[in-house]
Amino acid sequence: MIRDWVHSSLDVQPELGNLREAARRLDPDARHTLSQELIAELRQTWQYTGARSWNRLVCLCEALAEVGWGKLTRLDAVCIYGTDGWATSLIDRRHQPHLQWGWWGKRKAGWRLLTVRVYCSPDFPEVVPTDYVHTTAPYHDEQVPRLFSQRNYQRQCPLGFPLYCAMNEASEMATAIVRDLHQLLIDIMHPDLYGDPLEHFYFSVLCPGFPQHSGPGLKIGSFNAKTRSFYSELYLPEDFARLNPQEQTEFLRVQLAKAIDSAEDKLRRRKLVYRFDLFRADVDRAFQSLLDAEA
Repeated sequence: MIRDWVHSSLDVQPELGNLREAARRLDPDARHTLSQELIAELRQTWQYTGARSWNRLVCLCEALAEVGWGKLTRLDAVCIYGTDGWATSLIDRRHQPHLQWGWWGKRKAGWRLLTVRVYCSPDFPEVVPTDYVHTTAPYHDEQVPRLFSQRNYQRQCPLGFPLYCAMNEASEMATAIVRDLHQLLIDIMHPDLYGDPLEHFYFSVLCPGFPQHSGPGLKIGSFNAKTRSFYSELYLPEDFARLNPQEQTEFLRVQLAKAIDSAEDKLRRRKLVYRFDLFRADVDRAFQSLLDAEA
């Protein structure tokens, strides 16, 4: 039944509840056998060339999420809309891309895969990585209602730190701190425990010298319930580079804590339940680990 589910219509995403019920009924041996068969199929189909082959890959990854990836690293097939197109990728729990990434445009004739890039993946040693490549044949337009995106994906670290830098010492220092902090947060945070109303917490950091830097301070943005996203921006002060590493980290900690407080208030006003106590505790643990390493 699960094989039929994977190979059902590629125009309408099949019902996830049917997949979960079928997976629940599998005994361990059947589950293992099916997992190996699905992985073997994925090894042959990860290099999608059009909308239907991408949609098939999403169904494969949804099925593997239910029956198990065995000893392989679990990958999720996600599609994200950008400012002028759609991006598709296979990502692990650390949000690292594997295998093929694609950039799509939508035309009257259908969906067109415009650019691809291939990433290495430890479980696929035969794959040769490539840089961004503009597509030609066999890529072609395909008429399907939409590009699928995996629904039973792994929850990622909710905190993201878009960085806007200039060619200066403050930018280098901020980049190093944010990079180390984000890696700690990926390992420490428990996104499955916090709740569903908030999935993405964007804390943008704008460094001195960046063209759109409008003066130091924290700018609280908005909460988008549809995308379950919260936005905030921190404009670093001109003297950020003069602070020592612990002072820089403490400055970021205080400002992020203010943004978290604001997000909590916005969700509370909408009567949305989210475990900010757990969220905040995990963030504090990450900052403390970073401060201890800098001491």
